[in-house]
Amino acid sequence: LAILLLLPNASSAILLGTRAGLGFASVSSLMVLGLTLFDWRVGRFDDAVMAQAGIMGGVLMSTALAVGWLASRLRAQEALARARDADLRRQFETMRMVIESMPDGVVVLDADNEVIAVNRAALGMLASAHAEQPDFTGRIHDPAARASLAVLEPALRTLRAGLSGPPGVAGASRLARLPAAYGPVVSIAQPDGKVREVRLRALEGAITHQDLVVVLEDAGRLEALAQQLKLAAMGRLSASIAHEIRNPLSAIRHANALMRERIQEDVTARLSRIIEDNSLRIDRIIEDVLSVSRRGTPALEQIEARSFLSDLITDVCVPSGEQASRISLQIDCDVPIRFDAGHLRQVLLNLLGNALRHASGAPGAVRVVWSMGPQGPILGVSDDGPGVPEGVLAHLFEPFMTTEPGGTGLGLHLARELCLANGARIRYRPPGDNEELRGAFLVEPVSA
Repeated sequence: LAILLLLPNASSAILLGTRAGLGFASVSSLMVLGLTLFDWRVGRFDDAVMAQAGIMGGVLMSTALAVGWLASRLRAQEALARARDADLRRQFETMRMVIESMPDGVVVLDADNEVIAVNRAALGMLASAHAEQPDFTGRIHDPAARASLAVLEPALRTLRAGLSGPPGVAGASRLARLPAAYGPVVSIAQPDGKVREVRLRALEGAITHQDLVVVLEDAGRLEALAQQLKLAAMGRLSASIAHEIRNPLSAIRHANALMRERIQEDVTARLSRIIEDNSLRIDRIIEDVLSVSRRGTPALEQIEARSFLSDLITDVCVPSGEQASRISLQIDCDVPIRFDAGHLRQVLLNLLGNALRHASGAPGAVRVVWSMGPQGPILGVSDDGPGVPEGVLAHLFEPFMTTEPGGTGLGLHLARELCLANGARIRYRPPGDNEELRGAFLVEPVSA
């Protein structure tokens, strides 16, 4: 009957560990030896039974040791499996969040071109931005998206055939040699009546196990991005050209000044003034272009509003001969202006110059107000002019947007760029029905 002790001893080693299992095995072995010794003394068994009892004790100890070691290995493997499961869950959640936030659509298809997973961007391209899909799993439920996916069916089959290639050719190498694997451009009709151009692109190696990962790229967004890159390159080129123009322009102005000293005829003097005026206009355009390109890193400081704005108004009026009474200054709070002083000066010079051009000649026609608004301090520059036309509001801060025949269209764009560099916001408030409410440009700097 001693062999029946193997199961409980093995169970103790599994449940309680190797050390406790060896303890139970030791007690069991001592009990077997004690009982066998008693039976041997009373003459019930012969001497061979003592050897069997010793062997049984060794078997119990060996079983406890082996089973305990195996149980510890199993517990270690279980802990490792739990840790890897947690890591996989975190990785899957991170992958899901990244794919959901991608601007490109991602669609995973099985061998029958049935959708396995889809992200929100793909639903927005196939149907609309309001299509409902819980996350990057499952099939498409939106009817409009399913109809659009049916439109993509021929392109998907062509893409899958190109990736598969002839027998004996690996899909990845086939993809590397096939520009067509980046897919055609397909027109998809949207529920609002618009047509969206979508480019299909398969990920390299996605043909494994017959699953196909297709990336849907909005052709309009790609064209807009390419246009932005072109504009950025043109901006750098324009800045370099503007810098090079300055030297010959200075020589022209200098030569014109020397020639004007020797001119006697009125006609020639008028032509000289035309040269000077247009040279100054070109120089102003160059200065605006260079200001946009060399915005620089701002050095935020605490600017005392009253003294800074008073000095700025004086600097604006004295060189131009404007009446100082046309600009009124109103300080309604003692909070300092948190801004780079040079940047703020440049912003206000642009805003005051525009206001003076469109305002009347009455005293206080242009008003500069530093006050505390609901969200923080606000610096406003307003005038009693007609305000910005409604058709221009949507493009007010775009470069080269101007309604002035001699303007460059870079002043407000530069003002916005400088405000963004200083963490501030600039916006235009159109005039309302109330006569006291003027059209105003509002600068909202970072709160001090």
